[in-house]
Amino acid sequence: MNFQFWIIIIAGFLAALILFSIFQSPQDFPYGMQDYDGLTSDLITREFGIDFIKHDEKPKNLCFALETQDGQFYRELETALQNADVSKNKFPEEIDGKFSHMGVSIYPAKKLGLDLIQKHDFEHSKESFAHNIQNLDDDHHAFKCNFEYDEEHYQMQLYFSSTYPRYDNFTFVNFTRVDGKPLVQNQEISIFHEGFNSTVIFYNQLEKIVTLSFDQKERDGKNEIFDGNDAIPPNKKWSHSFSYFNHEPMKLQYKIEPYNLSGTITLKSHPKCMDVDYTLSLFSQVNLEIKLPTYVPEGYVNRCNVETGFVGLISLYSKNNLDSYKTG
Repeated sequence: MNFQFWIIIIAGFLAALILFSIFQSPQDFPYGMQDYDGLTSDLITREFGIDFIKHDEKPKNLCFALETQDGQFYRELETALQNADVSKNKFPEEIDGKFSHMGVSIYPAKKLGLDLIQKHDFEHSKESFAHNIQNLDDDHHAFKCNFEYDEEHYQMQLYFSSTYPRYDNFTFVNFTRVDGKPLVQNQEISIFHEGFNSTVIFYNQLEKIVTLSFDQKERDGKNEIFDGNDAIPPNKKWSHSFSYFNHEPMKLQYKIEPYNLSGTITLKSHPKCMDVDYTLSLFSQVNLEIKLPTYVPEGYVNRCNVETGFVGLISLYSKNNLDSYKTG
């Protein structure tokens, strides 16, 4: 009899626990229950951005109230919201007026963005496409979180962009092993801006996390190329689009730790007006063959070739008695 009594008591307790779990409000669970551990190694290799909108009406789901949060980021966000420029976006009539774009000047580090995703109940969406030049599969991640501040309602949007750029051609630099020895494939490369191969894809094919360190900063020290905290995990890629418009070439040297490897990237710009030999040389370095006219009317010569990105070229011809024509 006592045994049956305890069986009934235990069964009742378990039933109550199950019902409690089923009907418990999501707000009763701590935020950040989503498991992004599998995503983190991918997100950390992507360029990160943050944007804000202001809701005209209270959204159904809220991540947090800004006033209740502690930390430097939240105080900076509070100040930024107080000084933000709010402007209406132009949308179709059915959604026009429901929210406004926020010009919020705040630039958190990528690590902080990952921490926010873990802490709050962000809505995650992933867009997969192959719209890049080489038609490689690629992802774009977005995370949205509605929050409240001073009885107003906002949305924070975190973006982790595509690895492969949509409009640029790119070159792979692989960290790999050959005959058991770690090395860099494409150890010395030349980069031409405006789409030729201006984006470098660093691909870690080694078994450990690697970090890059460059001997100098790009763009006269105004832009850090690689944040050492954003290490590249094994079998992951990290990309950077280089921009360079000076006449003289510039060399960037980098190291890969902990393997003590190194490589060189030469940034080059080209004249706005190029002769035939230079044009052929430029396009050949990205394995593209330019077809110039095989027939030119008598008395005409090629004066200037103007690139329109690596997919096109404008060739200018004139009579050869125009010696004053400038090709600089």
